[in-house]
Amino acid sequence: RARPTPLPFAAEPPPRAGQALAAADALGLVQPDEPFVLFVATLESRKNHLLVFQAWLELVRRLGAARVPKLLCIGRAGWRAEAALALRERSPELRRKVVMAAGVSDLALAGLTQRCLFGVYNSFHEGWGLPVTESLAAGKPCVVPAHSGLVEAGAPGAVFFPPGDLPALVATLERLVTDPAHLAAA
Repeated sequence: RARPTPLPFAAEPPPRAGQALAAADALGLVQPDEPFVLFVATLESRKNHLLVFQAWLELVRRLGAARVPKLLCIGRAGWRAEAALALRERSPELRRKVVMAAGVSDLALAGLTQRCLFGVYNSFHEGWGLPVTESLAAGKPCVVPAHSGLVEAGAPGAVFFPPGDLPALVATLERLVTDPAHLAAA
């Protein structure tokens, strides 16, 4: 089967080479050579950051902090985010591994997407899931639950897991983090 070819996903021409990466680096959220995973979504209960944070904590416990990349969450705090924020606050491991930022420009976000290992996007329901499509358009796999509009937004390149299944999400993330050949194939 032929590999899909990423296409630019924008009404505007893409930025000149290096502009997006420079804008991303200027944020200072991660070091220029530091690996990270990108989760772009308003921090709210519907996006289920809680499940992703639980998975990240389990990865740190299984693999050790040094082997787990940072999780960079881009989006403002929204409705009913208390459970996810409380888990992060109570966990020293998550405070070190989960970085949150809001107000990131489209240019910097494009640079972060170019630099990330892969994306993750989790929600209980979506009509589409634009961050999934943006990740795939940048040539980056995205881990998403197999339901609603996310199936369409992610086909054929997303890495799907059963919705709400923490062990399956952890296994999916662990394989992408620890197996460079699997990540490259994704």
